[in-house]
Amino acid sequence: MPPEEGDGWAEWRRHVLKELQRLAEAQEQILKGQSVIQTQLVGKCDHAALEEQKIELERHKTTTASEFAALKVKAGIWGVIGAGIPTAVWILYELVSRSSLLGP
Repeated sequence: MPPEEGDGWAEWRRHVLKELQRLAEAQEQILKGQSVIQTQLVGKCDHAALEEQKIELERHKTTTASEFAALKVKAGIWGVIGAGIPTAVWILYELVSRSSLLGP
């Protein structure tokens, strides 16, 4: 808490100004340190390796998309086969039942 007005105010004012100056210098040092760390991180980043990984991921994406399309086609074929079996059985049943109805 500041001393009473008049008695020692000049001393308290000098103390506050010094403290503000100290905090400003500390903040400046922190910002400089942060800038150095960012520069070091950017320097350590291997852009060529990242580009290679990006190309590999794109290749994998393309391969996966074509494999997925092939699976869709196979699923469609199996669906037709699956639906065709009961249909064929029903047609055979109808043919046999109609021929038996016509008589021997």
